[in-house]
Amino acid sequence: MDTRCFGPGENVEAQDWLADTAQGRTFMLQPYLRTVETVGEQSIVVIGGKPTHRIRKRPRFLEDDESVDGPFPVETEFARLAAEALAPYGPALYARVDVMQADDGRWLVSEVELIEPSLFFKQNPDALAPFVRAVEDWVAEHRPQ
Repeated sequence: MDTRCFGPGENVEAQDWLADTAQGRTFMLQPYLRTVETVGEQSIVVIGGKPTHRIRKRPRFLEDDESVDGPFPVETEFARLAAEALAPYGPALYARVDVMQADDGRWLVSEVELIEPSLFFKQNPDALAPFVRAVEDWVAEHRPQ
């Protein structure tokens, strides 16, 4: 939503766009990684502390539709990245860790979603049952006595 990419020498255009678009909202600025166009942003879905699936997203600029494909398995490297990114927060009922590949091949965490993530059940309906079980377990554990 409201995503734009500005290149070198487009500072005035970027400032004008931000002034017109921000209107009291907070924005995140981050360097543009070209690999997002080829490799895409990888979303690792974690339910009940276990990675369930991975989704690939392509950039969405202006009013483009989001491009999502998958599900893909969560290879060891992605599982490790997700665990490291979530470690400071303690156990999470559900989460999504988004990563992008730097030009040198390293994976970088771009976002950790703990509150309202899309968990991409449409792409992986098999993850819905573990999600329901995790919610049921959490409710049972936190039910007042």
